[in-house]
Amino acid sequence: MKKIYWVVVFTFLATLFFYLSQLIKETYHFSIPHAKASIQVVDWDKVKSSATIYKELEKFSREQNLEIYKVTFGTSPKGHSQKNVYYFPSNRAYRYDTSCLKDKVIFKKSSSLTIENPLGIYYLKKEIPEKFIQLLKELGLKVEIERNMLRLILTQFFSNELGFLLFFLSFIIFLIDLFVSLSLSKKIGILELHGRNIFSLLFGASKIEALLLFMYFLFSAIYFPLGLPFFMTAALLVFFLLQLSHLVSIFVAKGLSSITEKIKEKKPYKKLLVFNVLIKVFVLSVCAVTLFQGFKDVKTLRTIEKTLAIWQKIPNYAQLTFSENTTLISGKYSNQAESEERDRKSRKAIADILSLGEATGGLFAEYKKINMLKSEDKTPPFSNYMVVNHQFLKEVPIYTPKGDRIGQLTKHKFYVIVPENLISKQKQIIQVMREIITFHQNVRTGYKKLYEGEIEVLVSKANQQIFNFNTSDLTKTTIYNPVILVGAIELFGKNSDVLVAEVSQGRYLFKDTVPIAKYIKTHRLEEDFAGLISSREEALRKLNMIQSQLYLKLVGVVASGVIFAIINYFLIMTYLEVERKKIIIWYLFGKSFLERHAQFLLSMLAISFVTLMIVFWLNMTVFSIISGILFIDTAMYALLLLFFEKRERLTTLKKGD
Repeated sequence: MKKIYWVVVFTFLATLFFYLSQLIKETYHFSIPHAKASIQVVDWDKVKSSATIYKELEKFSREQNLEIYKVTFGTSPKGHSQKNVYYFPSNRAYRYDTSCLKDKVIFKKSSSLTIENPLGIYYLKKEIPEKFIQLLKELGLKVEIERNMLRLILTQFFSNELGFLLFFLSFIIFLIDLFVSLSLSKKIGILELHGRNIFSLLFGASKIEALLLFMYFLFSAIYFPLGLPFFMTAALLVFFLLQLSHLVSIFVAKGLSSITEKIKEKKPYKKLLVFNVLIKVFVLSVCAVTLFQGFKDVKTLRTIEKTLAIWQKIPNYAQLTFSENTTLISGKYSNQAESEERDRKSRKAIADILSLGEATGGLFAEYKKINMLKSEDKTPPFSNYMVVNHQFLKEVPIYTPKGDRIGQLTKHKFYVIVPENLISKQKQIIQVMREIITFHQNVRTGYKKLYEGEIEVLVSKANQQIFNFNTSDLTKTTIYNPVILVGAIELFGKNSDVLVAEVSQGRYLFKDTVPIAKYIKTHRLEEDFAGLISSREEALRKLNMIQSQLYLKLVGVVASGVIFAIINYFLIMTYLEVERKKIIIWYLFGKSFLERHAQFLLSMLAISFVTLMIVFWLNMTVFSIISGILFIDTAMYALLLLFFEKRERLTTLKKGD
């Protein structure tokens, strides 16, 4: 039994410290070392601009002597993932050792914050002052507060299925510890008979456990030095729990039988055999559900990761954010004269800003579903369409049926890119595109007179997923098989109310923010705009979070399989320990492997089948996972029995038991 105990303890500690090191490493990937609290800004009312918000935070940090750190993610000039740490106040430089982190870390003054979104997470190394929370509210920021980073890590630990399995494995360790204590019943009885202290039996195991924990602590600290306090806490806590397990198991073993039974070494193993069945049922249920949920989560996370990863490959375009008090958007005027003045002002400002954007590589990407034609009451010939400018084609690949990328087009006319499988409906598609152009040029004219200019048709490969630069929902940034209208912004004219709306919704993105910011300042439009905000900053933050979750899920799935194997090992070794003499007698009488173990194997298989069918019936797993578990379970039992029975038989015969 001692061998079983040490195998399970070794596996438990290896899995625990590996998972803990990965969890802490991923946590520090998003935060900073020694952070005690975090504030996540989840919403912004846009009354105050982003520049004003950062200035107020800088002022507050200086006056209150409070160090604040904002973490964002971006890409280096070479296209590699990069973590940016902005520190407040900007006159107090901040650094930490980044050699053990997976991404490059750049430390920047808060004064270098330009187009970064105020949303995100801010970290502090001390308790959060109430004045700071009040300031954030006054700045129009809605926040979620985490005052204890250790609690955050523990929450992440137990929210993952692997954390729960490790907790269950610790119960298995206690159960094996109890078996070990029962196997020492003769020694316990003799010690009791002579009035000796039975707890002296604990010292040998405690020394080995202390050595093992020190080794795991040392390896973990070398692997990720920043997690040193957490590893030390975990090692001390595990050591305490193991000693508590020893004490409890000794007390239980002491009370289960009399001194006479102990000296005769009558081990009450069979009183505990019922645990085998209960453990088997529980482990199978947990593994079936864990694997199902794990694979499902991995598939979902991979899909989201693939979508978000596109943001790493594109330039850092900025979205022009309107302030809450802007006078450029309708709905804030009570009479016709004021409304007309607003329209004139907004059209002029947006037309000028778009001209600057077009001259400096700005990108337009409108994406919609079409439900019904406006000028003709009938079903449209397609469901998805986009309206884009020429810069879009430079950033997003769209392929012809032959596999060639559609290149640069002239800017004096409109183009319609039609998927190959919709080309038979070309006439209807052109009709719809004329409606869309008319709508964009002047929404108030209606559809009585449609756009009559030249439209050239290009054919694209069917069924492409096209990246659409969706800044409102970062998980839905592709559109399937769209018809694409390509046109220079100036072709829509300077009186387009639609373009005002498109800019306000983040569908026109700016590559160079300097001329835009200068125009806003020169024309005193600071109150109308909350600022130029990075369109991909939040996407890259979410991408890093998804990649972290995906990695931990994969670690959890693999480790769950290891734990499943270890628990099966425990059940088999318990069976061999309990039935050891009977199995040897059957072997000596010439009974075959199946004759010796058929009852055990069939009962385990029946338990597995019934348990998994119940889990399947509850829609908590799928048949493929059930089939895989049954096959692995059966093969594992047969192979482990073949190997360990022979070894245990030889050991027993040598001892003469």
